[in-house]
Amino acid sequence: MSKFCQSCGMPLREKQDYGTEKDGSQAEKFCSYCYQHGNYINPELTFEEMKEIGLKGIDDGGGNAFARWILKRIYPTQLKNLERWNKKSNE
Repeated sequence: MSKFCQSCGMPLREKQDYGTEKDGSQAEKFCSYCYQHGNYINPELTFEEMKEIGLKGIDDGGGNAFARWILKRIYPTQLKNLERWNKKSNE
């Protein structure tokens, strides 16, 4: 089973997909687009902004139109459950 970035939901499959911690080691939970050097790349990003970025990424990703349609329907729910956006995990 693939791991997913706990900020944007991107599948983490290859070493280069992962962000980095302050000491330069591989981040375990976040992708390189969201997290570098132990910090979010855009710490002020809102949930709504991330949702729009993700939906655009799905549109731009190509592939099967029906699969994209399904992904766009489930993405907001998936995003809400990720560590960065899940209020319960941040309390």
